[in-house]
Amino acid sequence: ICDEPVVIANHDLAIHIYRIVQEAISNAIKHGHAKNIMIWMSPNEDSFSLIVKNDGVQAPDPPTRLGMGWRIMNYRAEIIGASLRLEKEATGGSLLSCEFRDGPPDRASKAEAAAPTSL
Repeated sequence: ICDEPVVIANHDLAIHIYRIVQEAISNAIKHGHAKNIMIWMSPNEDSFSLIVKNDGVQAPDPPTRLGMGWRIMNYRAEIIGASLRLEKEATGGSLLSCEFRDGPPDRASKAEAAAPTSL
């Protein structure tokens, strides 16, 4: 749900956010057996907020006991300098929140672009 279109200028960042959302949806369906999934994204003063909420089985506690999908989402969040939290909803289900800033491509992309190529 977005009141207005949310534009992310950095293509690499947008791909990582897309993949985090994709994994959150997959986990909610596969592991949480969610029937409803809500996705919100909104710009803040100097950052963006992403929330993925579902009505499925709550995620295990602590999140460190989660599987490969959680580790991949965390890895992607680290690459883009985002904070990622997974919380249990009081009414059931889980809520994934991600706070991130738009900006220039990450260091890994710059390093790959600057790396010499062999012919």
